[in-house]
Amino acid sequence: MKSFASILLVAAIAPSAHAVVVIDNLVPGAQGFSTGASGPAAGGVGPLFAGAKNNQTAFQFTTGPAGGDLVSMDLVISVADNASPVVATISTGANVPGGINPVTLGTVTPTATTGITTINFAPASPVTLASNSTYWVHLTVPTGAGWYSILNSDAPVESLGWDLGNTWSTPAIGAWNEITSGPQARAQFNIAPVPEPHTALLGGIAFLLLLGRKR
Repeated sequence: MKSFASILLVAAIAPSAHAVVVIDNLVPGAQGFSTGASGPAAGGVGPLFAGAKNNQTAFQFTTGPAGGDLVSMDLVISVADNASPVVATISTGANVPGGINPVTLGTVTPTATTGITTINFAPASPVTLASNSTYWVHLTVPTGAGWYSILNSDAPVESLGWDLGNTWSTPAIGAWNEITSGPQARAQFNIAPVPEPHTALLGGIAFLLLLGRKR
């Protein structure tokens, strides 16, 4: 028969929760628009192609009452030229440029050469998100001729308190424009809930009990 201390220790070290999907907009809905992300060499040479270079896309989301650790983000895109990687950065801020405490979620070079595909951004370490807070995801193509369309859909499934906001875009020269008519980016967020303080306390008690039993 297992001792009470052993049971406590197992309970304490067992994962308290797996990552869960808190925002899911990957399932196609009514396609309203797409926004671009492109590199500095995209579209060729000359003034006619100036608007195709250095495009950026960003979208907003709000966390729920418990926050959590962002484990990964999936995104549906359309590939026009996959010569360059797409970089996803997350930050906070009151407006679309964000820029407060930026963290790189990942860098992905799509394997598809054309057409629609899903790419996954997974940070080296989970990014802790505060509760009831606004975050911005920025998508850029910092080098090369890569040219991608970020697809959007109007069927997001959201956990209580979580909200996927509107998409914004900007050309190389110009202001950010909000797509106020919706829909939202076809993205999925995987979040691991942060353990509550009593879980850590339980682990400490279990360890002390087990240590005393061995002695």
